[in-house]
Amino acid sequence: MFSGTMPPTKPVDELKAKAIALISERVSQTSVAKVASDLGITRQAVYGFLKGAFCPSLAVIHQACLEWHAEFDVRGLKINQQTLRASKTPAAPLPRQLDLDLYQILKTKRFVVKTRKTGNAMELVLRFKISA
Repeated sequence: MFSGTMPPTKPVDELKAKAIALISERVSQTSVAKVASDLGITRQAVYGFLKGAFCPSLAVIHQACLEWHAEFDVRGLKINQQTLRASKTPAAPLPRQLDLDLYQILKTKRFVVKTRKTGNAMELVLRFKISA
């Protein structure tokens, strides 16, 4: 009995089927070699898609839409060169590590060492005084 929800793989399966149909249609109009060249993949990959051995990646689907000005619909979502393009938003900057000259801290002895026994272990605490 239908529960009202679709398994998460169903839209992907539909996308895969439509992408393979697009590639298959293009092969029937040209050749496997031309399709492979257009998509930047090997002929073996094209044959693999046509046999259903594996699924075209989003990058391959995007390239197909870009090269062939193709557009298709998956559950009301238009798939074309615009919907699959890479985001142009810059990546967040990486955190910058604090510049600590540990050698200078140790050389000038601006640190405190404390030890204490905790159960069967020894706890070692190092406190460094860092001038701004």
